[in-house]
Amino acid sequence: MLARTVVNQIAYQYLVPALQVDSKAVIDRKTGDVLDIYGAVRTFGTVPGCLACNGLIDPVRLADEVLGDTAQVARQRHVDDPEAHAASVVILNAMAAGWAANDFMQYMVGLGRPAAGSRILRTNPINDRAPHVTVQEPTAGPRCYVCGSTVEAARAGGERHDLPTRIAKTKASRWPLRTARVGGAQAPRRFTHR
Repeated sequence: MLARTVVNQIAYQYLVPALQVDSKAVIDRKTGDVLDIYGAVRTFGTVPGCLACNGLIDPVRLADEVLGDTAQVARQRHVDDPEAHAASVVILNAMAAGWAANDFMQYMVGLGRPAAGSRILRTNPINDRAPHVTVQEPTAGPRCYVCGSTVEAARAGGERHDLPTRIAKTKASRWPLRTARVGGAQAPRRFTHR
C-alpha cells in the first residue's frame, strides 16, 4: 500500500503517466464459490482521478503497513480468504500485464496515450451477456491532496511538495508518515487524502 501511495503521488506530482496492474479472485467466504476473477489495468498520473480517489489506497491499511503490522502480508493476497494458500493468478497477471505493455508501447511510439481510468479484463465474464473488457471512468476528488485542483494539491507541483515515506513509530510521533523532500529541505507534514 505504501509503494502504491508513493507511485500515485509521484505520477501526479511530476505528471508522469503510470499504469497499475492487478488481478483478483473474489471468493464467497461461506460457500467457497468463485464470484469473480479479473485482471485490471489502471492508467493514472495525468488527469484527475488518482488511485486514492478511486478507493484503491485504503488509509487504514496504509497506516498499518507504515507501522509494520504483521497482518499486512495476509491483506495483500490475491484471494480474500485467509485459508487459501498462495492463489496462482499468473495467467491473470500475464493478461493484464500484456494489456499494460501494449498501452505503454503505443504511447512511446506516438500511437496515442492510454485512456484514463481502469480496464477490468475478465477471462470468464460473470454471465453470458457480460463483456470481457469493462472500462471504468476514474472518479476525481476536487479537493484531493494528490490529484485535486486546489493550490495545496501535489498535482504538477514538482519539487514544491513532499513525498510520503516510511519512518519508525515513536511515542512522540502522532502521524506514521513523514515526507521526504525531493530537492532542498522543508518541514515535515502529514500526508492526507481529502
